[in-house]
Amino acid sequence: MDSVFSKIIPGGSALKVLKYTQANEGFYVSLQDPQYGDVIFVERCNGLYRHFGIYIGDDKVIHFAAPDGDFDKKNAYIHETSLDHFKDGSEVYVMTFSEKYESSSVLKKLNIEKLLCYKLQTPEETVARAKSMLGRRGLADEGYDVVYNNCEDFAIWCKTNIAESKQVSDYLNRLLKRI
Repeated sequence: MDSVFSKIIPGGSALKVLKYTQANEGFYVSLQDPQYGDVIFVERCNGLYRHFGIYIGDDKVIHFAAPDGDFDKKNAYIHETSLDHFKDGSEVYVMTFSEKYESSSVLKKLNIEKLLCYKLQTPEETVARAKSMLGRRGLADEGYDVVYNNCEDFAIWCKTNIAESKQVSDYLNRLLKRI
């Protein structure tokens, strides 16, 4: 499914409409000022991947990453940082979620547990969940793993009660469709 959102061209006032291909149904993105409790992300390496966090207000974000970068399994932990450090020069996108769990995964029949566990959290609950994880090495406290324990798992869990990486799901969908 494609979603359309607007992106402000840096240095100009014109709006340019871009297409964004969703990894899974049930969430949408927009470029806007983040609000307290929002799941936000930035694109890294020219769109190769997205880095996620929870906006907690006052230009602060809680995210799962190493202090010096996103992918340092040994040093990654959930911590608070400034919005500018989180952005690292990139645009910030805000995710919004549907009231019920939806998935376009080729494995969607296996998502019954997710369907039952999905609960959209209020902004206050989202931030409380993020703060409760400060200092931990991911949801399982076992260190960063790009597939099973990453920044997107953490951020989406804070908002929905489900640890899920739509980026990983999208990659697996593409891989399984080729088989």
